[in-house]
Amino acid sequence: MNAIYQFGDFKLDSANQRLYRLDEALPLPPKVFQTLRYMIEHPARLVTKDQLLKEVWDGRVVTEGVLKSTMKLLRQALEDDSKAPRYLETVHRLGYRFIAEVRTSASVASPPTDAAVNRGLMPLVGRDTELGLLQSVLAKALE
Repeated sequence: MNAIYQFGDFKLDSANQRLYRLDEALPLPPKVFQTLRYMIEHPARLVTKDQLLKEVWDGRVVTEGVLKSTMKLLRQALEDDSKAPRYLETVHRLGYRFIAEVRTSASVASPPTDAAVNRGLMPLVGRDTELGLLQSVLAKALE
């Protein structure tokens, strides 16, 4: 199972490695995406620079400047301001904190079976929001 995280006007789809603003896909370099996902998976908690370097860069030796430029790209994508943050708060000399409220939903990402392909039962791709709405309406109807 893969998670879909929603915050503000954004949706992070971990299965497809995509960030969306409303319905527009925002291209992010892989490490920038992984950094955002790590921050979202640890909301409202201080994530130290060392943690990010260990978890996202797999312990590879990189300078702190790489982390700063990654956070700058994230803020640009999220249209966030470091002086008045809505999403990423800087904890000076220590690290960062993801401060927005995050809603999580699960998404099962599994490849279609040959039988499903032969019967025309291909999974819908890129319709997570609509499917979620349909599932919630169905759940209410079943109640």
